[in-house]
Amino acid sequence: MLSYLPQRTYNVTVNESGLPTGTEWNIHLGNGQSASTTESNYSFQLFNGTYTLQASTGAGYYSSPSVHTFTVDGNNTTVVVTFLKYSYNVTFIPAGLPAGLHFVVTFGNRTENISTSGGSATNAVFKAYNGTYGFSVSNLTSYYTEEYSGTVHVNGHSTNISISFEHYAYISGALLPGNASLYINGKKISTNSGDFNVSVTAGNYTVIAKENGYDTYYNNLSLNPGQSANLQINLNPIGQKENRTELIEFSGFLSALVIVSGAILYIRRSR
Repeated sequence: MLSYLPQRTYNVTVNESGLPTGTEWNIHLGNGQSASTTESNYSFQLFNGTYTLQASTGAGYYSSPSVHTFTVDGNNTTVVVTFLKYSYNVTFIPAGLPAGLHFVVTFGNRTENISTSGGSATNAVFKAYNGTYGFSVSNLTSYYTEEYSGTVHVNGHSTNISISFEHYAYISGALLPGNASLYINGKKISTNSGDFNVSVTAGNYTVIAKENGYDTYYNNLSLNPGQSANLQINLNPIGQKENRTELIEFSGFLSALVIVSGAILYIRRSR
């Protein structure tokens, strides 16, 4: 007489790590069994054999590796599933820089040093989870960008940020008297005994120089990227032109008077 013993099952515990407490996650076995739980572990009763397991969640995480393979061989078994956050590329793409320059991109609490070569700059690539991050660009000398700082929103996909650079324009020159005050678009500019050299972005500028006792100097400039304006500013004492004009007029009066007097004297002598 033949007798059959029932096939024994063993406890297989699936432990997860990496998920925030209370996050729901799903387990799918290759034999068709599945389960969902918000606990950090879940148990199956399985016969001896080899199984595959996939774990998933909808909370912005993925399991690594994506498929687990394990064997039940007469003993209880534990399978550990590790969840990792999805990360996305945030790529900063510079444009307008020549070779041989160096600048820094700070993204969140991470920093990348970027050098240009071959007429273009290497892209700065950061890995980031979903969220909002601040960024800044620094360490530039001859070039500037309107995107010095800003905010990046990462939401389920990679993001590209283009940064366009322009060459500074320059306003330089000398100011006499050297203690006169210089203003560019209303901002007072420091001078060194009258000498000045100012880096500005491309655009329109009004230059004013003034000092007590002198006529005020005005000049409107329009500068393109990389363009320089060299100004030699000599302030005239107030009334200098008027005094010169009066001297000329007075000299003319004297000349006329001499001519008239000579004519009268000539007529008298003729008589």
